Amino acid sequence: MSEPTALFIGSPGAGKSNYLFRLWLALRDDRQRTIMRDGNPAELQYLNDGVSRQLAGQFADHTSMGVRERIAIPLKVNGVPASLTVPDRPGEDWKKFYERRRFPTDWLDLIHDTTSCLVFVPAVGTDAPHDWMTIQRFQGAGANLGTNADLRDAPPPTQMVLADTIQLLQAQFRQSVGPAHVPRIGIVITAWDMLPAEQQAGGPLQHLRTEHKLLYDFITANRERFAIEAFGITLYGGDLNDPEFTKDFGDKHPRERGEVWHQLNGAVECSDDLVLPIAWALSAGT
Repeated sequence: MSEPTALFIGSPGAGKSNYLFRLWLALRDDRQRTIMRDGNPAELQYLNDGVSRQLAGQFADHTSMGVRERIAIPLKVNGVPASLTVPDRPGEDWKKFYERRRFPTDWLDLIHDTTSCLVFVPAVGTDAPHDWMTIQRFQGAGANLGTNADLRDAPPPTQMVLADTIQLLQAQFRQSVGPAHVPRIGIVITAWDMLPAEQQAGGPLQHLRTEHKLLYDFITANRERFAIEAFGITLYGGDLNDPEFTKDFGDKHPRERGEVWHQLNGAVECSDDLVLPIAWALSAGT
């Protein structure tokens, strides 16, 4: 059996790198979990630099287009040695995958029987409605849901790109593993703290249903092909870009901040364990 692997998928600014660094901070505390770190990764400096930036009250920089890192974190999953391999690619690469409808050849070895995927979606986005292309094509910019904006050069909506990317992943899983394989796909909604309390209480699936309906309908219609769960994540309980939040950031240890909202047990629950999405994703491979 291949070592457990997780692919991080998402558009630019979706929060992939920031979650990776917050994840490493959580693993460094050696809290007793089903997943524990098993030593330090070769990319230790890269991870620690990202953590240091967050601990200073700043989000990590956007991943450079020149970065082609494979972060391999040695772990023990329920006491069994494993390795979490996270390709930390810039979000712009995912747009290229969508346009070309194929993955880079250097990624193909990452698609195997213990590979899982975490798809990152910002809680608050600026996408045009997913049907703007059809509306503008037949009725012009003036009919574009009342915005009167010319969106002909706008990129495809994020949820459309993600749904298409998941389909590409499914095709690659069928080819690499077999048609009966059911991969784990986790939807990670980042910046969960930006939502009103009543929306957070509704849980991540309800948020997808109301704010990302195309993506929600797609994953709901394909539940027999993927094992899918959704998670709402706040890394530190607030926006590090907000001076009002960061002025009191040091009053509480960063390791004590952050939450994960989920419905793994049916009902909406909130956990303080930021490793939870990875634990769910990798549990299929152990």
